[in-house]
Amino acid sequence: MNNEQLFKGLAEFYELDPNRDWYQLHGKWILTHDAVRKLSKQKTKDGHSVVVPVKWDIVKDGTVADGGVSGPEVVFSGTFRLIDGNGKTIHQVFSIGEANKENCKLPYSWAMAFKRCFDRGVLDLLSFAELGVYSAVEADSFAAAAPSNPVKVAAPLPS
Repeated sequence: MNNEQLFKGLAEFYELDPNRDWYQLHGKWILTHDAVRKLSKQKTKDGHSVVVPVKWDIVKDGTVADGGVSGPEVVFSGTFRLIDGNGKTIHQVFSIGEANKENCKLPYSWAMAFKRCFDRGVLDLLSFAELGVYSAVEADSFAAAAPSNPVKVAAPLPS
């Protein structure tokens, strides 16, 4: 089984909608943030559940007075756990999400740092990351071209 077949099987198992939840870009599988949130709330076939951090470590302004190497930044971190039906931890991963002026052109760096940490943690915990699956919040690093199957979004509300 190749990665494409495996990903499509995982997408089917987790009931991901190819018209809303994922697309391919430059040969990479991209999941929307909403799809990652959906993954975080579902049980696996074995009855395992994702536990996201209830307390996040937050660092503002990087590691030096003026910020990190790209200037001021926000960094979220936390430990994600996969638990069995009895609440026993089976697997855990530590995740970091960062946002600074070089990797986030939008004015909400706190939200972007959180989304990156969340998405990275869930995808790593469920082994999607091992298949080369990315979150849409990561895709900006290689999204020079529009996706061949764009994610549909609602029309803006009239002003």
